[in-house]
Amino acid sequence: MSDRFSEIVWLAKQAFGFAVLLWPITLAAFAFVAIAWIARVKAGGKRVPLSRQKMILLFVPALIAVAVLVWGSLMRWPNNGPGLAPEWPLNVIYAAVCVQLIVCIAVVAKASNFRLVASSTAALEFWITLLFANVAGMAVTGNWI
Repeated sequence: MSDRFSEIVWLAKQAFGFAVLLWPITLAAFAFVAIAWIARVKAGGKRVPLSRQKMILLFVPALIAVAVLVWGSLMRWPNNGPGLAPEWPLNVIYAAVCVQLIVCIAVVAKASNFRLVASSTAALEFWITLLFANVAGMAVTGNWI
C-alpha cells in the first residue's frame, strides 16, 4: 500500500513539474483564484459568507483530479512491458477529464452568489486535472516525455 501511495506522490510531483514549466498559465490560474477570493463582496460591500456545504461544493471537482492520478498509478504500464499498452485506460482518463469539465460547469451554475469564486476555483482545478491527466496518460501508456 505504501508503495502505491509513493507512486501516486511521485506522479503528482511530475505533474507539478509540468506546472512549473508552464508557469505563466499556472500563475494566471492562481492569481485568478486569489483575486476572486479577496474580492468576494456583494454590491453592498459586505463579504459573502460561504457555508460548509458551499465550500465542499467548490472542491468536488478536485476529487476527479485525484481519481485521475490514482487511475494512472493503478493502470501504470511498465516501461519495458511486453508489446504496446492497451488503449482503454487512456480512454478512461479522457472520459474523466470530460466529466470534470461538466462538473465544473455545474458547480459554477449552482453557485448563485459566489460565481467568481466558483469559476476561478473550478478553472484552477481543471488546470490541475489537465496536468494530472498528462502524467497519468504517460503512466498508462509507458511513453514518457
